[in-house]
Amino acid sequence: MRSKYYNFGSTPDWIQDTYQYPDILDIIEQEEKAKKARRRKRTTGYKPSRDRANIRARLGAGAFVSKEEAAYYRRTCTPFELAELERFCALHDCIGIASLFSSSDRGLNHGYSEGYASTVLEMNGRSSLVMMPTATPDINIDEDSAEKVHTVLDVLQNNLHEDFGEALRFLAQTCPTDITEALGMTDALSVEFEGCYVKRVESSWEQRLDDFKVDVIVSADFMLKVPAEHYCGDKTMLVYRDTRRTIDYRFRYTFDLYGVNGYKTCSGPITAPVQYFPEDRITAQSEWTTNRILRPNLTAKDFPILARKMLQDIYPEALEAPTRLNGELLVKRLSRWLNKRYRRMKLRLRKEHLGKGDGVKGRIIFSDMEVLDGDGEPIKFKAGDIVVNLDEMRFDTDVLVTIVHECVHVYVDLSFFMLQLMAGKPHYSFIDRTSRWLKSERKRQGSDYQMELIEEMEKQDEKLTAYVMMEESVFRSECDRMFAITGNDRTPPTLMWMLENLSAEFGASMQMTKIHMKEVGIPQAEGIWNFIGNRIRVPDHAVSGVWSNGIVYTIDTPDAIALTSSSQRFAQVLLSGKYIYLEGHYVLNRPKYVETASDGTLSLTPYAHEHIEECCLAFRPRRRRKYYEYSCGAAARTKKEGNDKYKTVELVSEPGDADYDSENMSFSDNAQLWGELAGSLHGTFHDALQMVLDEIGVSQTTLASRMGISRQAFQKWLKRDLMMKRHVVGICIALRLDMGVSLKLIELASLRLGCYGPDPIYLHLLCDRNMTVERGNDILVAQNYKKLNDGRQFEFDLLDFDPTTQEELRRKYGIADEK
Repeated sequence: MRSKYYNFGSTPDWIQDTYQYPDILDIIEQEEKAKKARRRKRTTGYKPSRDRANIRARLGAGAFVSKEEAAYYRRTCTPFELAELERFCALHDCIGIASLFSSSDRGLNHGYSEGYASTVLEMNGRSSLVMMPTATPDINIDEDSAEKVHTVLDVLQNNLHEDFGEALRFLAQTCPTDITEALGMTDALSVEFEGCYVKRVESSWEQRLDDFKVDVIVSADFMLKVPAEHYCGDKTMLVYRDTRRTIDYRFRYTFDLYGVNGYKTCSGPITAPVQYFPEDRITAQSEWTTNRILRPNLTAKDFPILARKMLQDIYPEALEAPTRLNGELLVKRLSRWLNKRYRRMKLRLRKEHLGKGDGVKGRIIFSDMEVLDGDGEPIKFKAGDIVVNLDEMRFDTDVLVTIVHECVHVYVDLSFFMLQLMAGKPHYSFIDRTSRWLKSERKRQGSDYQMELIEEMEKQDEKLTAYVMMEESVFRSECDRMFAITGNDRTPPTLMWMLENLSAEFGASMQMTKIHMKEVGIPQAEGIWNFIGNRIRVPDHAVSGVWSNGIVYTIDTPDAIALTSSSQRFAQVLLSGKYIYLEGHYVLNRPKYVETASDGTLSLTPYAHEHIEECCLAFRPRRRRKYYEYSCGAAARTKKEGNDKYKTVELVSEPGDADYDSENMSFSDNAQLWGELAGSLHGTFHDALQMVLDEIGVSQTTLASRMGISRQAFQKWLKRDLMMKRHVVGICIALRLDMGVSLKLIELASLRLGCYGPDPIYLHLLCDRNMTVERGNDILVAQNYKKLNDGRQFEFDLLDFDPTTQEELRRKYGIADEK
């Protein structure tokens, strides 16, 4: 870490340190050596060549040759060629043939300015200490991080050797008045740094790459000696007592992710308490906020806005009328737009035959690399190449969709990929949804937060691709125009006519267009263009009333088999013998819904196709998980492998006429009962809890057993004036209470759920009516939070309570009000 190399100096005027920066020519020479070493490394998908002439030519040129190729060449050598090979080995410092094919050491140390240069900056009318080193990243990173996704914190701590603790310790030693003034304790005698942790990273996506500001919010603990009065009999003595206080510091770094001078740098940090920073787009966090990998945090409402912004910059005519984007023109315009912002940055579209089978449809290259084609021969690509694999293109629309998808990567994710390159990753590679590597890594080390960010990036870019190709306002207008022609007819034949025309008009695939129709408010589109196993098309169907959101009536056989194993209810329904599987549905075996053709073939009746909810089992698909592989340099678009839409489904209802209606009625009655119970709760938390226990018929002993604690421990909880938030949440989960009742109990306990710490987890635990205390404990412990039934230590956080209770606690315990 950087802390042990600090050279802060002893003079109070913060004189510039005398660090000798490495010679730029040495850096360039080392970079050239690193490039040559990387060229000799093979790709992860490398296939040994069996072309002897090719192997011989590469040996002579000093290019990379694998051990398998060398062994093959040696086995097939003529005596003359074998003698030539031995002479060749002897010329290379007499090393053996195996040594010719060993890879060189990973990474080079480019040097880094150890220590801070300090200055003073006027900020909001006051002077603040600023530490401003400028550094190029050290790319001598450990080998295990080759396939890792690097966050801003990774680059700062691993590559730039930043040590937030030592920086804060330096601040406490050289400028303690910032701390005492921020805490409102100007009479403190001394300030000592105790510890810190990173709370969050803040930035804004809409910044230039060569001036990209990132804030790291660090919560720091300081021990202050403050004067206090001590009464000793009749005398009053002035003493100093130790007081621990916490303050949030903002570390602002300025990254040159583009590399104006040929290499990427980082300047900073500008450091001050958060309240002293002037408000700007980063501190306000009001628009286009980013996560730790410098990608925008997108919500559902952001997709149409971001797509419209991209079209305004690149393809404005698509905002005026239905437009089929021209892929080649889109790449040229995006390249011009990019080159105006950053010289040397250009894009080029390349259509190549890279082979079929690995699922990679396209790539956007961010660093020079070689990729093997379908015959195993290397093809050289340069940074900025958008590569379309023609061997994976099944339809004409696939080419356009792939091009748009890669352009979205450039427009939205450029800061992310430049951050990865700044980390000095020695390998090029790409995002790959069908990665065997990622699946094996998940088996080995479980879920990984950083890989989840990559999964989220790819899913969001896929969705954004549809919004770019079919701009929302234009798409809605076109749908309204078609509905006006058909008299607002939403039957399957009309919707299929609309789907075909919209797909042809915008150049999107049928499936993408169907999903977009549902997103703009046409849920009936769920009944058309459905397939089993991505091969067999299911006849279109409709419901007689309103199509419920998230409900489907089609399921594939393998998914039904998996559901039978996991759902006892579904298994019992099938064992009843009332249903048969036809056309992708489990339908009631009645003449009203099933007809027999002259050849004995069974099929659904026209009535069943128009009233699918009346006769078929309904399912709710849960969110599916996709897999991606990442390493920096390129992003790749892959095709779907198999139909994984229903890998996790649940049976919603069994539509047995009266049974189906009674189930709907029971749901409404149940919701009303829970609402009445929540409305009747009053008094203290203890009174309300007893009302709930009496209403649902559960004793305190039973509740304690469900919580996994003894009745004596539970009674001890209830005797306290204050309830711990985790205990109240655990009680609600153990009783499987409705969300409204749970929130009412939390309110009566004078508690509140916030947006930080374990509170978001608590909220999601309460939303899941099938959640158990044991499962909730596992989830919390995995995130380093205490268990729901942990009662070994009584402690409270003022922020857990409402403002009124906070004031009472301050008066009761003598807690000072932090200004």
